[in-house]
Amino acid sequence: MSRRSGDEEVYLARADGTGARRLTTLPGPDLSPAWSSDGRRLAWSRSGEIWTMSANGTGKERLVRKAAIWHDFSADGRRIVFTSNRDQQREIYVMKADGSGQKRLTRRAGDDWAPRFSPDGQRIAFTQLRGTISTMNATGTGLQRLTAGTDADWRP
Repeated sequence: MSRRSGDEEVYLARADGTGARRLTTLPGPDLSPAWSSDGRRLAWSRSGEIWTMSANGTGKERLVRKAAIWHDFSADGRRIVFTSNRDQQREIYVMKADGSGQKRLTRRAGDDWAPRFSPDGQRIAFTQLRGTISTMNATGTGLQRLTAGTDADWRP
């Protein structure tokens, strides 16, 4: 992500930083790019929506249209976990990589955000209100708090 064009956009560059090429072009911030594990797809957030595209910047698709941020692909590339406040508070959702099958995983009076799949795709780590890092099964069960919630721990 860079502001070199005057707007927050997603760029692709070689590992040494050369050859930077802008992949997004619409006005407004394009945020939080995340790679699929096979390197073929990239997801990003724009204006509360989640989009995907191929690694060369073609084939852009809007997957989530309402109040979605902070997302991550599963290791097998078949699912995306994300945060949405579509139900008046930030909760964790999961969907298939094509945007179908959206399912809410958390249902707490609180603030759940910044989800990340474990490398095996079986668990999801995320931040809860007051800076607590927690994990749960990828089905939304088995909640386990990992930190004490002192406003110091976030975005696993």
